[in-house]
Order: sequence, then C-alpha cells, then structure tokens
Amino acid sequence: MTTLSKEVADVDASVADATAVRQKEKAAFLVVERDMSESEEACAAAISVLREYYDGASLVQVKSESNPSSKGDASGILGVLDIAESDFGKSLAEARATKEASADDDKEMTVKNKMLKAMKERTSKASSCD
Repeated sequence: MTTLSKEVADVDASVADATAVRQKEKAAFLVVERDMSESEEACAAAISVLREYYDGASLVQVKSESNPSSKGDASGILGVLDIAESDFGKSLAEARATKEASADDDKEMTVKNKMLKAMKERTSKASSCD
C-alpha cells in the first residue's frame, strides 16, 4: 500500500514539475511572439514608408532628367526589408507551431497522468479494504 501511495505522490510531483516547465515555456513563447510580431510589423511599416517615399519621388522628379534623383533607388533596402519581414513571419509561425505541438503533448500527458493516478488510487483503496 505504501508503494502505491508513493507512486501517486510521484505522479503528483511529475505533474507539478511539468506544470512549472510549461509555465516557463509559455512565458518565453509570449516574449518571442511579441518580439517577432513587432519586428514583422516594423518591417512592414518601413516598407510602406519607403515605397511611398520612393514612388512619390519618381513622380515629382520627372521634370528634369539632367538633375539625377538625390533619393536613389530603394530596391536594395526594400528587398532586404521584404526578406526580413518574411523571415520574422516564418519564425513566428514556427514558434506558434512549436507551442501548439507542446500544448498537444501536454494535454496527452495530463490525460495519461490522471488515468494513472486514478488507477493507482483505486488500487490503493481496494488494497486497504482487504
């Protein structure tokens, strides 16, 4: 009987440890999610501003071909920002997928632990009735 009680206590300790790990993972995910979202939004905003600026510049400076545009070509920086925005989006999607997989694993483990604990408690009660 004491072996079963110890096993139930071990299951409870395992659940408590797993809960602590999940809480740390969730806190870390929230930081990553916020950072990636903000970075993706910042890239999108920068792209928008630069496109507006450079598209407007090409319309304004049509009057004189002898005066080269002092603003230059933005294709390089826009390309870099497009890639960065895409990378942040992919990283965010991967982080979310990892979080979902972890949550699914956690649900499965929780169900198994509840069943194991219930089985051991029933066995312990049955043993004490004998």
